[in-house]
Amino acid sequence: MKAQSNGSSAQDENMEWYFAYASNLNIFQMMKRVGEWSTSKRAQLRGWKPAFVVPAHKKWGGYGTTIKRTDNPTDFLLELLQCF
Repeated sequence: MKAQSNGSSAQDENMEWYFAYASNLNIFQMMKRVGEWSTSKRAQLRGWKPAFVVPAHKKWGGYGTTIKRTDNPTDFLLELLQCF
């Protein structure tokens, strides 16, 4: 999936981007998981929505989230693009 954002440059096109959502939007948690990244941007992913279908840790007893394609442009996720 190619990331697009307002003001993207040719340099952005050649970078490896990670599309963070849900709990990975917590900057401090992500720093513990992966270290630092060079830059980040806000993004929207239209035509997708969260889907709570992944069984989570037994202790927690809930579901983790994934994303599901809907192709409905009114569905969207607010995300953070992180470049490593």
